[in-house]
Amino acid sequence: MQGAAATLARWCGVPKDELVYWAAGINHQAWYLTLRHGGKDLYPTLQQAVLKPGVVAEERSRIINALKTGAPVEVNANVANEGLITNLPAGSCVEVPCLASGDGVHPYHVGALPPQLTALDRASIPPQEPALLAHKEADPERVVGLGDSTAAGAEILATARAHQLPLVTPHGLMARDAPLAVLNEVRNGAIGALRVVEMECTGWDIINAGIHWIQYFIMLALPQQVDRVLTACDSQTRTYRDGLQVETEAITLVTCTNGTRLVLNTGDYVPIARDNTACLMRIVGEQGYIEYCAWQDEYRLVSPRGGDRVISVEPSEVTGHRRHLEHLADMVEGGALDYEVPESSLQALEVVEAAYLSNRTGASVSLPLATYKVPSSTDWDPGRPYTGTRGGRDGRKLP
Repeated sequence: MQGAAATLARWCGVPKDELVYWAAGINHQAWYLTLRHGGKDLYPTLQQAVLKPGVVAEERSRIINALKTGAPVEVNANVANEGLITNLPAGSCVEVPCLASGDGVHPYHVGALPPQLTALDRASIPPQEPALLAHKEADPERVVGLGDSTAAGAEILATARAHQLPLVTPHGLMARDAPLAVLNEVRNGAIGALRVVEMECTGWDIINAGIHWIQYFIMLALPQQVDRVLTACDSQTRTYRDGLQVETEAITLVTCTNGTRLVLNTGDYVPIARDNTACLMRIVGEQGYIEYCAWQDEYRLVSPRGGDRVISVEPSEVTGHRRHLEHLADMVEGGALDYEVPESSLQALEVVEAAYLSNRTGASVSLPLATYKVPSSTDWDPGRPYTGTRGGRDGRKLP
């Protein structure tokens, strides 16, 4: 909150030390309930302000200094909700104004949040509960999987729609001009109907970076929707990344309703046919293909109509999170609400969950996950001789 407050102060053209605010909510989803300078409400100014680059402020050192020296400091911190925000669940982790001093961190009472903000925060709270229980009982196995995250994400998106709230999700490829140009090429038919997208990704996994590549595939494939997911993972090295157990290497096949496919190869050390990229994409259509290296400002287009060309794209000055924030500001200022990227992001998360579920069960997983039934385990072992005594079906006689 403190870093964001400094950004808001710059946007409003006031000294950050003179900005007075009252903010509360949950971690990474707290709200500035009041924003003032010299007694003046800054929200009208903020709505008209031109967005500028954000800043990042680190407040943990201020809290530690207050605890060690006794010098009090006011900060926003994450604490247990013991009557602090009255319309959020008791015991949940909330972010509220606090006074840190030599005798601890003392949260202020906030009261009730506005209903529309409460709805968004409540949708994100359920995944906290098993994690808190796992911490209390020192049992990491109690931490829930990704399924609840998709459920929570769906609830957040539904709440935003119901209250007509602007929403953005910060996928990097959606904030750079070259991948957006590639997306336009595909949608405008430069390579004909999309058939296969192949991605080679090294140093990453299905959830941490793969989710961004999957979201990009979903945007390429629209209006087609993902129908099923099949994944095989090698986990022999017991790799973990960003607090999650991940694959040493994996192959994920994502199939859309019309047969369009994504073949995604992720892992610690995946050979890539091009240098200087973490992910090489080959986007193949019925009349050509595009080759794009993630984060670069050029792509290769091969088609009968256009020949074989490398197309350079002049990058905008505004990229990354700032570009997403400017899009959010446009919607706040009255622009049309745009949920295309959040919706594709949610489906990408569902594909990630389906991928890991597929690996665990050895089965193709159909979407949506809400209606998918995990099949019973089987002793069928493809590649072994069939003895004629274990049932099954004759593949030569399929209709």
